[in-house]
Amino acid sequence: MACCLTSRTPLNLGRRFYRCSKPKIENCEFWRWEDSSSGNSSIEVNLLKSKLEVATLKMENFIESLNAVKIERGNLKKKWRI
Repeated sequence: MACCLTSRTPLNLGRRFYRCSKPKIENCEFWRWEDSSSGNSSIEVNLLKSKLEVATLKMENFIESLNAVKIERGNLKKKWRI
């Protein structure tokens, strides 16, 4: 059986959703926004934009880390003359 809850996250503040009412270790992982079947596409678009922004930031951080590793590798090659 699903229970109806209200989101408290900044992105979805006040938005209602349903999820399995059983404890996390026993639940069936059912989860759905209350308004998802109503065709509220602007909310879905905003959610996707937010996810894209997060993914872009993660990718930029990864690229910076990779570049730092490449620099360190070059320094080690010089030090050990490989």
